[in-house]
Amino acid sequence: MKIERISKTDYFIYLFHYDLNKDLMEEIKKQLKKIQKRYHLKGYYKVFIIEKNIGIFLKLVLIDSSSYQDTLDFRFVFIDENIYYKTKEYDVINNHLEILYQGGYYYILVDSINNVLPLIEYGRFVLK
Repeated sequence: MKIERISKTDYFIYLFHYDLNKDLMEEIKKQLKKIQKRYHLKGYYKVFIIEKNIGIFLKLVLIDSSSYQDTLDFRFVFIDENIYYKTKEYDVINNHLEILYQGGYYYILVDSINNVLPLIEYGRFVLK
């Protein structure tokens, strides 16, 4: 799991080790419970779920915190968005066919990645 804080209340989470034999929603709930204590999540979150061949991407957006002082609730929404891997290191992605270059960064679609583990430390995942 890789967690990136987008803002003070919002997060982008990449789950690359999840059990394919289990129910997807149950696995997502289990992972969110793990991070609830670590990041002190409280409130009502909209959870955008994007499923790709290399894993599950979650974007947590806080909707309301005033009514949820000590609790946590989620609204799950499945979306079909393109996720890109963003890096400054060309050598890491040079074996991919379609590479975009913009603003000093290289981008590739995550759908074109077979093994993500060697890439994780050199960049980040973005919705574009």
